[in-house]
Amino acid sequence: MTASTRRAALGAILSAPLASVPAIAAQSSLPDYEAQFLALLPQLRKLLPPLERAKAYMATLYALGDRQAGEHPGWGDWKVASAWADRATAARKRNGYSEAWDSVNRHSAKIDELVSEFMDQRMTTLPAIAWKARIADALDCWEEEAGSDLAAWAREDGACA
Repeated sequence: MTASTRRAALGAILSAPLASVPAIAAQSSLPDYEAQFLALLPQLRKLLPPLERAKAYMATLYALGDRQAGEHPGWGDWKVASAWADRATAARKRNGYSEAWDSVNRHSAKIDELVSEFMDQRMTTLPAIAWKARIADALDCWEEEAGSDLAAWAREDGACA
């Protein structure tokens, strides 16, 4: 799943009218693991935005390193391309990219520790699927699991079937 596909799917999920998470979590038919996952949302609402900001900053620093290295010469001449890559790497070392990478990893580790046991479990409600997709996007993993949950939900929903 490409980044644009993930964004489109997440946008579609988030544009759907959703019942409140507490009401959904209280449903007796909800699997225990999904109720436990939904109970993590207050923590995730605090942990995800700093990660998302750190990732955006890291991406900016990466692109800045590329720009500072000059126009990419293409890979036709390996020596010239390798020299460009060395310049870009040196520019990133100077601009703080490594520190930004470390920050992203620290934020990611906190979230991964919190949610990893739930990410391969099938979520059955749109709020749980939407949060799973947001986490997948932020951590750059579990996209397939989130997409599978959404597809299963759509197959089982009377309006979609």
